[in-house]
This record gives sequence, C-alpha cells and structure tokens, in this order.
Amino acid sequence: PNGYHQHGDNCYLLSLDRATYSTAMRACETLGGELACINDEDENSFITSLLLGNDDYWIGLNDREVDNTFQWANKQCTSTYRNWMEGEPNNAAGGVEGDPDCVRMCPSDASPGYVDGSCQPGQWADYACPAENHYVCEIRGCPVGWTAHLGSCYAGFTSPPGMTHFETWDASQQKSHSDASDACAALGATLVHVDDAAENAWIASMLPPLGTDDY
Repeated sequence: PNGYHQHGDNCYLLSLDRATYSTAMRACETLGGELACINDEDENSFITSLLLGNDDYWIGLNDREVDNTFQWANKQCTSTYRNWMEGEPNNAAGGVEGDPDCVRMCPSDASPGYVDGSCQPGQWADYACPAENHYVCEIRGCPVGWTAHLGSCYAGFTSPPGMTHFETWDASQQKSHSDASDACAALGATLVHVDDAAENAWIASMLPPLGTDDY
C-alpha cells in the first residue's frame, strides 16, 4: 500500500510526526504492526536506507521493564541483533539512573543529538522514552484492512479499504473500471490480476454476499 516499503515478507512505514515512545508504539499497533524489530544487518541496512534528514527514529528496543536489560516492544520478537554506536547504551534517560531508556536509530545525516557526529547512519543509541522522535513501524504480512494470500495483499472483501464496517458499502462505492484503477493506485496497489484458477477460486470465496453485484 501507498507509503509502505516492502522488505522480504514485511512492510515498513516511517512516521511523518514525532511522538514519545509510548505514543509511537500505540500508533504502530493501530496500523496492525509494531515498532520495528530488527533481526539482522540486512534489515537494519534496509531501514537505514529509508531514513532521511537529521531526525532520529524510535525502534522497538527498550529497557522499560528491567533497567539495562533491553528487549523488544513485541515480546514475540527474540532478535539478539544489536547495532549500538560506540559507548552505547549509556543510560541517557535524562541522566537519571534507573529511568527507562528507549532506543533510537541515527539518520542518514548528522543528528543534532550527537555533537561530535559520532553516531553513524543506522547505529543505535538509548534515550529518554518521553522524548519525541520520528518512528519506524513494521507490519508483518499485510496492513490492517488487507488480507494476505500467497505473498500478496488484497483489500475490499469485507469493506472498502480504509473503512472498518461492512455496512459502509453502498452504491456510492461502485466505480467505473478507470475510477477503480485510480482508487487502487492511490493506495499504492493495482486492480487484481488473476494468475490462475486457484487464485480466481480463492478470490470468489472471499467476496461478501452482496447479491448480484459484480466486481
């Protein structure tokens, strides 16, 4: 979908807003995702390539439960990969020992948070969780409102993309082929191309019982 960046089986969304760590975590969860859990150098490099400007970005690592014991916001993520800058983590939560720290990723340009410029793009540093930074959401599989099937994401089975209730379907949602194509393009997608009988049967099985309407 529009605004998402795919890498492997997952999609990533970089926020335009700045938020505290807790607010960023809730925002990602609302999208059906999580603050990014980074499993290896390849994934870290991919995310780094998306970061622009000199703003830091929250990722999912934090020590909010046990001081100096860093774990991922999504407890199902067990990644042991780390990419700390030299001297990190340094308990930088306002300089108060025991305060929780959350982890931010350094951007492509020099961050004003590091006077000597020592944090290289993609390296990590801990910081006070109430600080406001941009953030990276990771959506495993398909975003909210989309259905995964054999490596692709489909929308429109239960409600129009962006809507949450079946009742929101009405005559105004019907479109010409050209307008439907434009609507899909606006979402960063295309009208479905059906590659074989199996995909056709799966799509047919997913269509809601809307009487005699065609798709």
